[in-house]
Amino acid sequence: MASAPFRIPPQPPLAFTHTPTTTLLTLTQETIALSNNNLNKTLLTNPTHATFQTTILPLIHNENTTVNTALLAALYKYVSPPPSLREASITCSQLFREHWREIEARREVFEVFRAVYEKEKKGEEELDEEEGWFIESGYKGLLRSGAAVQEGGKRGRLEVVRKRIAEICAQCCRNIREDKGGVWCSSEELEGVPADVILRFKMRDEGGENEGRFWVSFKAADYMSCMEYAVREETRKRLWSARMEMCGANVGLMKELVVLRAEHAALLGFESHADYKTQEKMLSAKAATAFLDQLQEEITPYCELEMNEMKKFKRNYLLSRNCNPSQLDDRNSSPVRETQLSEYFPLDEVIRGLLRTFETLFRLVFEEIKEEGRQALMTKQGQSIDAATWHDSIVMFAVWNEEAMGGEFLGYLYLDLLQRDGKKDHPCKISISAGYEKPDGTKHYPSTLLLTSFPAPTFGKPTFLRQRNVKTIFHELGHSIHDLVGQTRFASSSGTAVTQDFVEIPSKMLENWCWDPSILHSLSKHYSCLSPEYKSAWKAGNPEAVQPPEKAPLEQLEKFAKTRNMRWGSRTRGLLATAKFDLLIHRAKNIEDAEKMDLGEIYQRVRREVMGLYEVDGDNWGAEHARSEHLFQGYDAGHYSYVVAEVYAYDLFETKFEGNLMNGEEGRRYRKMILERARNGLEARMLEEYLGRKPDGGAISRAMKK
Repeated sequence: MASAPFRIPPQPPLAFTHTPTTTLLTLTQETIALSNNNLNKTLLTNPTHATFQTTILPLIHNENTTVNTALLAALYKYVSPPPSLREASITCSQLFREHWREIEARREVFEVFRAVYEKEKKGEEELDEEEGWFIESGYKGLLRSGAAVQEGGKRGRLEVVRKRIAEICAQCCRNIREDKGGVWCSSEELEGVPADVILRFKMRDEGGENEGRFWVSFKAADYMSCMEYAVREETRKRLWSARMEMCGANVGLMKELVVLRAEHAALLGFESHADYKTQEKMLSAKAATAFLDQLQEEITPYCELEMNEMKKFKRNYLLSRNCNPSQLDDRNSSPVRETQLSEYFPLDEVIRGLLRTFETLFRLVFEEIKEEGRQALMTKQGQSIDAATWHDSIVMFAVWNEEAMGGEFLGYLYLDLLQRDGKKDHPCKISISAGYEKPDGTKHYPSTLLLTSFPAPTFGKPTFLRQRNVKTIFHELGHSIHDLVGQTRFASSSGTAVTQDFVEIPSKMLENWCWDPSILHSLSKHYSCLSPEYKSAWKAGNPEAVQPPEKAPLEQLEKFAKTRNMRWGSRTRGLLATAKFDLLIHRAKNIEDAEKMDLGEIYQRVRREVMGLYEVDGDNWGAEHARSEHLFQGYDAGHYSYVVAEVYAYDLFETKFEGNLMNGEEGRRYRKMILERARNGLEARMLEEYLGRKPDGGAISRAMKK
């Protein structure tokens, strides 16, 4: 990370000054009105005279600015503490979705796209790769949206179904984000959970049956800490069972949603919703199903061996001592001192190390924008420094190419890392503003956000990360890098706006870096070495101990790296089960078949068949199947993408980077051939060109046997 004097980027950052009604809703309404006005002017062109330059390009410029306002308005539903601003953000997103649907429904839009598409196919229009992708995907997308549907009753029903689908998805996401569920636990029930974790739990100090107990919320950080460390099996089982019932209000909504999706696909002439969703992806629904079946067959023998070892451990250890099976680091059942190892991975230090890794690998420069820089950038816009971010805990960077790569500005990176009420709990990358080419030929630079929800530092200790947390950050930062380095003219093909079953592959590949002992060693720094204050706090808690070394002992990291294959099979089968459930419920061939489905029963049955788990008696119970935001945010019939990514990403890593992780030359080649290319509908070909062959579907099963 750069320590040189702060450079003023050529584009000012966004100013986050929005309030629910006076700015956010007004901005949305004004943007939609302007978009409609621009559309009306452009669509005066007779379709027979339409060309890419005279008709489609103005539509693209209009879409570019509209998309960016929609992205900004959507941000607040994920990050805003005030409920009123979150609700306004949700309303704005609904207004923009309605605007997109209205555009898709306009016959004039379909006619000009069809005219230019046909001219391009006849050779009357010469388009580059990105232009060709835009016109072809736009035309086919309009066909898929029902733009060619003329029948009045059918057209009307299509709009009703779409509107209701959008309403259900928004409500289910709201239910997930706003859920405040949890379980009261006594200190005895939390035996084994580290003291610094328990410190962040709310304690019931007034009278009542829960006096003196601790509230373990279902937030990922709290729940997973207890599931990892609590030694009492009954505690873990109670937490797990209670969390399985979380978001019960979504169960009925999801059933309605699956039926409506089946109807929507039928109205558009598709055999199923899965066929509708996968039409423009690398794999069709049929091919995706076959891919999952083949992988399950390949890894099942290994997974059964793994399961037998876990059962053996449970017999030999859990019956004789208080121990959690997740705390074993090798097949000899030697306990991992993860609480101590995590002390070498304080959040801020890991972030700095990961950014240095990206700088080396992809030839980037991250310049943190601190108080002085924020003040300068906001003053130029007539704003106060508070407008630089939406919360005072946000870290902000200007990202540049290194000088050898030209030294150009690339965009802004924001880090929102700590838990807050009302904030999205699941780690992710969020595009705040897309990159594109403006009408005058200059570039609009992207802004991208890494969002996590780690617990805030406690007294005398920073926020500690486990290796899985480091891996998650590396993964999501990979998506942000994809946003920043993408070379694109259109917002609709910017960064991670690629085919859905391709988008996870680049970031999934980067997870492999977090299993390398040398990489983990470079990221590590014991918290007692961060400052005199932390050193004093450590000594107060360890008065007789010798201060640990600054870096994590390499031998421990090497030992830990050998645990990668431990439970790899069960993790992969978990992905398989979710993907199979998703495709199965969305391959209903008609409304009647969808209505007959018992989604809870299907979910538990698929998990049992794929994972070999008999968690409770019976299949029809719980709400876990209706709790994944992905199912309501565009990943319906798309969960298989994570399994494809698991396989193809390991193939990329094994072929190009294994044994030489910091190969900057290969990193630049990967950046140029994979990350920089705009969406073009040819993602499968991109992989083949980079690898020099087709991706190997057997890569993951080979890896498990290493």
